[in-house]
Amino acid sequence: MVVVNAMGEVCPVPVVMTLKAAAKLSDGGTIETRVDNEVAVQNLMKMAQQKGYVVSSERIGDKEHRVKITIPARSGHDQNEEAVDTREGSGHRGIVAVISAGHMGSGDDKLGAILLKGFIYALSQQAKQIDAVLLYNGGVKLACSGSDSIEDLKALEDRGCAILSCGTCLDCYGLTAAVEVGGITNMYEIVDRQLQADLIVRP
Repeated sequence: MVVVNAMGEVCPVPVVMTLKAAAKLSDGGTIETRVDNEVAVQNLMKMAQQKGYVVSSERIGDKEHRVKITIPARSGHDQNEEAVDTREGSGHRGIVAVISAGHMGSGDDKLGAILLKGFIYALSQQAKQIDAVLLYNGGVKLACSGSDSIEDLKALEDRGCAILSCGTCLDCYGLTAAVEVGGITNMYEIVDRQLQADLIVRP
C-alpha cells in the first residue's frame, strides 16, 4: 500500500499528489491518502469515482481523515495513456462558462448583480449546449440558497450542463451545506475543464 501524506495541504494538492501516486501503480494497488479537511476528502472521493476506482474514507482523528483508493492493474495501452495524462476526466468539454463573482463587470455592484442574473438566464436559453458552469470565489454564492439564479442554473443542469462550485470557496464562505444546484469540485478540475474546453465564456 502506498501512503500519501497530504496533511496540511489544500485544494488541489491532495488530488494531484494522489493522481501522481496512482500513475506509478502499473500493476495496481491501494493508495491511502491522509488529509485534514472534509473538502479534501470530498475531492478525492469524486476523483476516484470519476475514474472508476473503488474508494472509501474514514475519520481517524479530530482533524485527520484517510481515503483509501484501490487502483486496478492496467493494460499496456492504459499504462501509456496514464503516463502522458493523469488529468481528472480529461477530454473535450465544448463550451465552459466561468464565473468568479456575484456581479458582472466593474462600477456599480447592484447593476452588476442584475447584469449577471441576465447573463445566466441568457446562458440557459442558448440553443448551443453549455457543457459546464464553473463557480469559484464569490461566484459560488450563485448556486446557494437565496440566489436569484438557482432556477436558471437548474435549467442548465437539466440540459446536461455540469454546475460545479469550488469546495474551498464554499468552505471559506461557510456555504457548503447551502448548495442547491450542482456539485462541489476542486481547483484541479476547474483548471482541467478550462484547458479542455473548446470555448470559455466569462461574464
